[in-house]
Order: sequence, then C-alpha cells, then structure tokens
Amino acid sequence: MRSRTTLALTALSSALVTALSAGTASAAERDGARFRYGAAMEVGGLFAPGVVDLGFIGVQGQLGVQLSHLVGIYAAPNIDLVRGSRQRGVQIGGALLIDFTLAHVLTIGVGPDLAGFTALGGGAMSGGVLYGARLHLAINPLVGIARDGIRRRALTIGLDLRLATGGAAAVLSTGEPAGGGVLASRRAAAGELMAAPTLTIGYQAF
Repeated sequence: MRSRTTLALTALSSALVTALSAGTASAAERDGARFRYGAAMEVGGLFAPGVVDLGFIGVQGQLGVQLSHLVGIYAAPNIDLVRGSRQRGVQIGGALLIDFTLAHVLTIGVGPDLAGFTALGGGAMSGGVLYGARLHLAINPLVGIARDGIRRRALTIGLDLRLATGGAAAVLSTGEPAGGGVLASRRAAAGELMAAPTLTIGYQAF
C-alpha cells in the first residue's frame, strides 16, 4: 500500500513538473506586437570640414511599436545643447527607424533623419536644417523578460551614425564691409555632407 502511495505521489509530482515546464516554455516562446518606449542620454558631434565643427549633449527618446522580438518601428526624437570653440546653441531633430534585434542583445536599425540646429557666439552664427539617414547600432548588456514572455526591458548602449546634408546650413559673420556693418554670409554648407556620430546610453522597453 505504501509503495502504491509513493508511486502515485511520484507520478503526480512528475506530472506537475512537466506541466510547469511546459507552461514556462510556452511563456518563453510567446511573441506579439506591443508598445515600445525608451529614453537615453546622448553625446556626439556635428562635423563638416571647413563649415561646422560642433559638439553636443542631450536626450533621445523612443516611441513606437515592437512588432515582434525581431522587428521594431519607432520615432527617435532628440534635443541637444550644442557647443563649438566660441559658439553655443541648440539642436532639435529625430529619426524614424526600423530595427532588428537578434537574441534580445544586438540591435541594428536604419531610417530617415531630420534635424535643425543653431549656434551663436564670437560674432558668428551657424545654423540650418539637415536631412539624411541614421544608422543605429546597439547592445543590451542587461535584459529582463516579463513573465508573459513578451515584453523586454533593457539597459542599452548604442552608437548612431547620422549622415546628412542641407540647403540652409550656413556660417554668418557680423563683419564691417565697405557698405557698413551687415550680417554677411561667409561660408555655406549647401550640398556639404555632414556627419554626426553619437553615443547613447539609456533604458528601453521593447
């Protein structure tokens, strides 16, 4: 009798373990669309040889949809303080990105980018509207997966490379030509390719 009871308990325990394991595996394998959001600090520079040489620091956000563990589509707005050797100003912009996350850890994304900036100081003004593309690379060294097996939360460290051009960017100076003091164009960046490498560190739920 005791042996039968022992066997019954053993069988019941095995069934419970199997059921729990199956439930856990099922949760781990779940996937689906969900809201995506995040925020990060960013630091980088805006460079065009002979035209613009500015550094910046600011914040970047994320707002969009994670279609699956692999694919996400979202807007990434940013606002930064810019500074050059004698100039200070502000930059506002953003990108619309599609990215692919492999094994929850490595992310590669790309999309169009748009930004506007202005900087004043030293009797000169730099500014303009820039449009181009952004390449986004990131790693998630710390990742947590919710109990439902779908939403992930992560510390993320990224590198964005923004390549842009613009017809409005210029460097102006308040010189004293023969006709009197006027705001005169000194160099223009129309058609120039600008690069803005950017490091980011932040949090995302995706």
